[in-house]
Amino acid sequence: MIGFAAVAFAACSNHDFETMSQEEYDQYQIQQAYNKAFTQSLLDGKAIASNQDWGFSANSYTRAFTRSVDVNGNMWESRPAVTEKEANAIYAYVNRVKSSIPKGTYFEESPITMENFFVTQVWGGQSTDTNCLYLNGDQTVNASKGQEYQASDYILGSSKMNHLQISTSDARLGDGVAELDKTTWDHANNFNAGQNRDWDGNTMFVGWGTKNFAYHSTEDSKYHDKWIIVDGQYITDVDGNHYPGKYYVCFDFIATNPDAYTKFRAKFWNAEGNNGGEWYETNFNIPGVYSLESAKELTYTVTLYDTHKNESYTKTFTLIDGGEEGKSVKDIQIEGYDKGNWIVPANEIYTDWIVRLVEAQPKNDDLTKEIRIVAEDLSASGASDFDFNDVVLDVTFGNPAKVMLVAAGGTLQLKVGSTNGAGGVEVHEALLGAENAKKNEKIYKMVSPGGDVWPVEAVDITSYLSDTNIPDAAAANEKIRIEVYKQGASKEYSWNLLTAPRQEPASKLAVGKSFTILRERQSIKNEFEFFLDWATDANFTSKWW
Repeated sequence: MIGFAAVAFAACSNHDFETMSQEEYDQYQIQQAYNKAFTQSLLDGKAIASNQDWGFSANSYTRAFTRSVDVNGNMWESRPAVTEKEANAIYAYVNRVKSSIPKGTYFEESPITMENFFVTQVWGGQSTDTNCLYLNGDQTVNASKGQEYQASDYILGSSKMNHLQISTSDARLGDGVAELDKTTWDHANNFNAGQNRDWDGNTMFVGWGTKNFAYHSTEDSKYHDKWIIVDGQYITDVDGNHYPGKYYVCFDFIATNPDAYTKFRAKFWNAEGNNGGEWYETNFNIPGVYSLESAKELTYTVTLYDTHKNESYTKTFTLIDGGEEGKSVKDIQIEGYDKGNWIVPANEIYTDWIVRLVEAQPKNDDLTKEIRIVAEDLSASGASDFDFNDVVLDVTFGNPAKVMLVAAGGTLQLKVGSTNGAGGVEVHEALLGAENAKKNEKIYKMVSPGGDVWPVEAVDITSYLSDTNIPDAAAANEKIRIEVYKQGASKEYSWNLLTAPRQEPASKLAVGKSFTILRERQSIKNEFEFFLDWATDANFTSKWW
């Protein structure tokens, strides 16, 4: 009895087991093993959403998409990934002072006029970056001995560059501002975690502009827009490839606070060498203490020295007599104890942070007219097995409908349009021909990205269906039968139906034709950021692919 659905298997009682044939029991065990892997490996043990129909209903794609900044960009054509060769090429190109970069290959005013675009992390930090430093608040200076304050602590520039902002206005920020005009600036969500070049930050902007770019430093509390843009046509990777149509926004990290500290304090030693015991603030008004010259006031000048820039900063403080009954001062120690913002001088090398902009094209899915069915052949056991490319069908609704076979990434015999293996068409043979479809007697060639054969021309298999009146996705789920010939625990083979029961594990999904067919062993959960949310959250409101 091959017509058993997965839902029926899930409800079997002991009496049902007793009356099952060996073939039916094999089918039951195959389905149960797949269901377990689907829930535990693919969904991380989470429950399936109560309204989940796996795309096979009239209302699956009626949700509104209103975000102007779409983290995943699922409503648009897939963004091209940043390759290591590409990242290395742009980094090498700008890893020199700006004056040595050929003029005309970089821009200080934005040449980009995109409204819908992906912004993608390319380069986000180095192991050292010595133009990023601050004056260390834990060090002290003995003013009366004329010691200098040495600045020697360094930080990663890009680790403090975050909160990427993009503007529709070309007005520049000058030395930096604390707040941005929200009518012309928008935050690139999901970017402030990017602290190394391997982090694949991506954000989609819809209906926006590309006139200016800025970052917020957590240690400077101001936005800065010190950047250049390099046109990808001018960079060359190790294989000689150029990147036209891609633009790289390259930042030079700066912090502009003019003072090293917002607060200083002082303590003293008397003539006998005893410590005054307290830190005093507010211009060092020390009660009951006279100056070294026994005068009422004494001014101390302290030099704060920036070892990287080889420049000195002078701070002047006044010691005030606090009373008639005082002691003379032998020494004064002044400490900067509450550092202000970072001091980060510009070095005109724009490698502190690099992001890429690529224009996005809307996906052309009209899911009232057509869908793509992607399916697993019930063999998946781990998360990486769920690539949903074992068979891929493009369905255009109508009476008659049109069904195109696009890919067949499984290795088992698989038919579309059959019942218990009778009728229908074997998918590998339809794409490659019966004489070329197998690797050996039992194993078919994988016709899919990263498989044995790819690409191939899609094949019309509509004539193999017994009913071609398919007006919508629900009818496609019911009338386009997909069966796989699989070995059970008894070592016998049987035909198993691929199903998509509501709120239960599914072996097929309905998506749009713009859905990118995954390579072998690419987990659908890992490749599509919101798949898990879509599968398990009844309130999820975005297209996931």
